[in-house]
Parts: sequence; structure tokens; C-alpha cells
Amino acid sequence: MDGVIYDDIGSYPLPEGTSREWLKEAFAELSASTSTSTSTRREAKAEALYNMIADAMWQKINAGVELPNYPQFQDMLSQFSDPIMDDKKVEAPLLIRDEEARIVELEAIEGLAARYRADNGERLKLRICVTGPIELYYSQFQPPVYLDILLNIAKSVGRFIKHSIEQARNYEVRCVSIDEPSMG
Repeated sequence: MDGVIYDDIGSYPLPEGTSREWLKEAFAELSASTSTSTSTRREAKAEALYNMIADAMWQKINAGVELPNYPQFQDMLSQFSDPIMDDKKVEAPLLIRDEEARIVELEAIEGLAARYRADNGERLKLRICVTGPIELYYSQFQPPVYLDILLNIAKSVGRFIKHSIEQARNYEVRCVSIDEPSMG
């Protein structure tokens, strides 16, 4: 079919033998401003997590997904709400600092993207999916909606997107999907 591009939504099953608890701990340690674990343990866990993400991304590419989303092993709400709710990572209530608006999975596939670029002569084209501000608001607060809070959450979502695009060295964000199932 001419003009059809195959993409995916990103959600991916955990590899056999990987627990949700390990995954949550690995992401938490990796995204923490300061870690209580030893640097060797943290580096080993980060390497294992990065390899797991890269392996899943290769599976998507090898399956013919033309515009893959980063493999999403995390809960889509907490992936974005946890850093936005972290007082150490915000410059104002619910407004994440630019440098903290990281999608760890994109950092994890940078090496894979470099290999892809070397092998194919072009940057890997990606879709990124982020949880929208309304979903994030309702995951933390009940109605009514306070626009100042919603606006800071929306700006934070924008910073995650901006950082993803600006920090890309070997991949190119071609599509951004904002997940807002509450809107219908």
C-alpha cells in the first residue's frame, strides 16, 4: 500500500523473568537525582534496563515497524506524573525543569540509533507517545479543574516532548502522540 506507514503504540510485554518490581526499581534508580545504591550496582541495573529497552526496539524494527515508538514498559501515568510531582525536579508547582524532562527510554536507545544510522545512512525515525495533561491531572486531582495547575502540567508535557526532540543525536522524532483517553 502506497503511503501507509506502520507504527505502534509502544506498550510492550516484559521479557520473561523480568518482574514489575525490578523494572520499577530500575527506572526509579535511574531517574533519581541522587541514588542510595552503589554506583556499580546502579550502573549494572541501568545497563540491564537499557539493554532490555534496546532489545525490544530491535524487535520492533526487525518486525517491520517503520515508525516505532520507544518500548513502553512503564506505567504511562507514573512515567510522567512521578517526575512532575517530585519537588526536586520542578521549578514551580507541577512545572518540571527542562533538564529533568527526560524520557529514559529514548536515552536507552541512543546507542541502537547510532548503529542504525551507521548501517542505514540515516537517522532512525521514531514516534513518541506521552501522556496528556488532562490524564495526568485526573490521575492526581479530582474535579474541578484548576487551570493554573493544568497549564503547568501541559507545559511539563511540552518540555518532555521538546527535550526528546532536541536531545536526539541519532534518531529523529517524526510523530508525537499525546495520550488523552479521557477526551474520548
